[in-house]
Amino acid sequence: MKSERLTMLAAGTLCALVSLAGIIALSSPGIVLGPVIDRFISPRLFAAMGRSYTSPGAPLWAASFAGLALIAATAVSPKHPAAGLQLTLFVAVPGVVLAIIAFFRPLARLGAVAFGVSVMAIVASYLQWSQHH
Repeated sequence: MKSERLTMLAAGTLCALVSLAGIIALSSPGIVLGPVIDRFISPRLFAAMGRSYTSPGAPLWAASFAGLALIAATAVSPKHPAAGLQLTLFVAVPGVVLAIIAFFRPLARLGAVAFGVSVMAIVASYLQWSQHH
């Protein structure tokens, strides 16, 4: 059981980091790199390490996007709150959609947490933006 959780943690971290790198390198289309890697390459990577892994899909992706949205919401510069709001919305809205889809999957609790974190990131970013306008 503990091994499965560590594998899921590693897969979620990989998905979030690849999505972040994709956003930095490719802008808008780059966000899909994390889920693509998670779906097709992560199972092979974990199999090479002797671990069994099947991507849970929407719940894990929603959690990864929620984490990125929270980072974007809290790390925004006070000089450019509009850019922080745009980046947060860019990452959090797909996270909310994936979290809603995740409500109907086996890892529904992870989807619920991702939904809450995504909404919290949107609210935090909006509050920072509204203080400057």
